[in-house]
Amino acid sequence: MMDRHLGNLVVSLSSIVALQEYFRKKDVYLVVDSAYREAVESIDGFDRIFYFPRREIYGSTVLRRIVLYLKFINEIRSISPDAVIDLQGGSASSALSFFSGAAYRLSNSSAKRSYVYNTKFDLPLGKHKVHSYTEIAIGLGANLDDPYYRLQASESRRSSLSSVLRKHGISFEKPIISIHTGAGNIHKQW
Repeated sequence: MMDRHLGNLVVSLSSIVALQEYFRKKDVYLVVDSAYREAVESIDGFDRIFYFPRREIYGSTVLRRIVLYLKFINEIRSISPDAVIDLQGGSASSALSFFSGAAYRLSNSSAKRSYVYNTKFDLPLGKHKVHSYTEIAIGLGANLDDPYYRLQASESRRSSLSSVLRKHGISFEKPIISIHTGAGNIHKQW
């Protein structure tokens, strides 16, 4: 899930974990944007997690970009994947799917560069991405009894947050509300 939007990664986690469980007898790898390393570190069961160096690539010279991208492609190809399941179907993930060397490349039929996929899922247009992710997972045979995935913070992260909150006089005895005000699209602003 190389999406550059954290929200899309978060809503895809239930589908990712369901696919991981479904393919538990296989080697299962995950690709995410390196900016979200902390968000996925606590997820167990992957043989390896690859971190796409998006910020490093886009913050570099053209030559350095090419070197970083080819190095990343080489890392993916080194595991000789049989199949790629691209829940996102975006520009970067479709290119990676194509260059991965996998014989089977799966995504939704409306994916960017859909021609690189040899297995495509026809999904209804206009629905939120979470529905596409779950329909692909279910279409492959995964079981999604619980559509919500609960991220678990490491003990060191919880301790760090506790000390910061105490320092500012915030008590755990009362409810704490976290408001996420960032929204790139007008329909997400509230």
